[in-house]
Amino acid sequence: MDKAAKQRWTILLSALSATLAAVFYPLDELSESVQPVQSRPATVSKASIPVSPERDYADASGDDVSSIDPFASKGWQQPPPQPVTQAAPTTVAAPTAPPEPVGPPPLPFKFMGRLNDGGSEVVYLSKGDQTVVAHPGDVIDGMYRVTAMTRQQIEFEHVPTGDKQVLSLPSDG
Repeated sequence: MDKAAKQRWTILLSALSATLAAVFYPLDELSESVQPVQSRPATVSKASIPVSPERDYADASGDDVSSIDPFASKGWQQPPPQPVTQAAPTTVAAPTAPPEPVGPPPLPFKFMGRLNDGGSEVVYLSKGDQTVVAHPGDVIDGMYRVTAMTRQQIEFEHVPTGDKQVLSLPSDG
């Protein structure tokens, strides 16, 4: 061991021995300053009122305990007057026209690419983070049917409404 290691061990062992000495050999000065306390006998008055866990919370008007609101406002001011409600005149609404039919939602697909493999063309579309492979006649997500595919566009049919929608494709240029 080198000199620094010996010095470290010496300091650590002396600190350990000082700690152990303090734990096992307490000073007697502390024990001399403690004096026993004289206890007085407890006196109980025989004329004390018996305490029951249930108190009579009913007030002078004779209300039941369950009808008391502990959160009611308590103050000197009178409560604000209650607003007077008047019967609203009844109006007959004019018959409205039936709502106009809503078209299909915009196409959620974006063109990613195409593959022509031996005569059958496959188009890759993206819907958010999802990639969809489209063939003619496929139903995608149960909502859109691919009715026709050309080099310039894909025609979709919105299945619930039967409306046609077109997705234009970029040219191969």
